[in-house]
Amino acid sequence: MVRKGRVTCCASRYPVREVIGIEDVAELCVAAEKNLETLRGKRAPARILHRPAEEFEYTTGTVIYMFHPFGPRTLTAVLSQLWKGLRTNPREIRIMYVNPVHEHVLQETKWLEMYDRWPAPGHLWAKVMYPLSFWRMRGGPDWIMAGEPVRT
Repeated sequence: MVRKGRVTCCASRYPVREVIGIEDVAELCVAAEKNLETLRGKRAPARILHRPAEEFEYTTGTVIYMFHPFGPRTLTAVLSQLWKGLRTNPREIRIMYVNPVHEHVLQETKWLEMYDRWPAPGHLWAKVMYPLSFWRMRGGPDWIMAGEPVRT
């Protein structure tokens, strides 16, 4: 099994409303979809969408997982889309950013705050060798409706 769509597959084993994976490389989408089809123990519907992340309408969803998926320009565009989605459907969200190479982009927003950060483990036995940062909204849905801009 090619390990594509792994996070989507793992998340679909929890009793959540829906899990959506976004991928803009067609071959990776096909591999991830095959893995979803053969996954046992699914408790939630899951799907893989073939499109650039900055073109997705983030009007639903409360947890966003990113493994250093793109550069700062695209990350800025994704956050802008996420902000638009939050203005359409105000809700609390959380972002998990693995290997946060462009963490400064999230730090420059007015509407996000980092609430935890895990350094890369220094042990050879560790399976994950990347730092992780965890983000949430400042102020909640009422703050969203006040119309604060995405960037300072």
